[in-house]
Amino acid sequence: MRQEGADVRGSHKIKKTAADVEGGGEWINALPEEVLQHVMSFLPAKQAVRTCVLARRWRHLWKSMPVLRVFHPWYLNKHDVRNLNRFMNCLIRYRDRRMPLDTCEIKIGAFGEGCVEPQVDSLIRYALLHKARIMKVELQEHNDNFSLAKLPLISQRLTRLELSNVSLLCGFVDSLSFPALEALWIKCCHIDGEKISSQSLKELTMIDCIFFRQFRISAPSLVRLEITDCVGKAPVLEIMPSLVKAFIRFRDSRDICGKEEFGGSCTNASCDNCGANGVDSGDCVLLKGISMAKSLELVTEPGAYMYSVN
Repeated sequence: MRQEGADVRGSHKIKKTAADVEGGGEWINALPEEVLQHVMSFLPAKQAVRTCVLARRWRHLWKSMPVLRVFHPWYLNKHDVRNLNRFMNCLIRYRDRRMPLDTCEIKIGAFGEGCVEPQVDSLIRYALLHKARIMKVELQEHNDNFSLAKLPLISQRLTRLELSNVSLLCGFVDSLSFPALEALWIKCCHIDGEKISSQSLKELTMIDCIFFRQFRISAPSLVRLEITDCVGKAPVLEIMPSLVKAFIRFRDSRDICGKEEFGGSCTNASCDNCGANGVDSGDCVLLKGISMAKSLELVTEPGAYMYSVN
């Protein structure tokens, strides 16, 4: 008898659990659209779009999501790239243009030789036109020849920009127009520009980048600076009176004079690695900009050149 009673109670529990699950579905459908869209925003865009088949109410919810996450982090062949481009074009075409974006994340893996490039630029431009506040673009390391040089990037609302494994040429670096930008994070990028200038920038992080020429960084509002394991000539840092913390570590620096390595000194103003070092005479390369930092860590190779000799 006890066994039968236990079985009855157990079956009752199962029935109750099933009822709870069914009621839970009704509870989810009773949520406001804003809440549902917030939850959907944590999904990759493809999965979010697929929710349109769940019910009539869900058919258009994805079109007003405040976040777009386009993820394809694995290898893409020609067929994959075509499908990805088609999907991104559909996002741009069918998303509700009246609704602003808060965040746009793009993460794409390596694509094979001969493939048409993923149309990342179109989605970036769309996101900025629709007032995205945060933009993240991460490509696979073998795609570092992907260039953002021709994009006329302008945004009054963008506050954070993260870029990984792309080439930033003069047309991109020298024409940044983000008056609200507060954080710029760049990793494993090829940088070939003359100047990064921002009055609003508070955090600048550059990791494993290659500098093809010496350029200036003008950011008088900068609070935190990190330049780690970058290759090439050190950038010229203009004065940063608000700087609180700076960490700079260079490897394979081009700012080295052979004479310094043997314990001597070079006073030759025409020396490629000394003298004015490619900048105006009397300018410091790094020290001038970070001299007012409250916390400073500077690591570089022996003989590295940091300021000009007059």
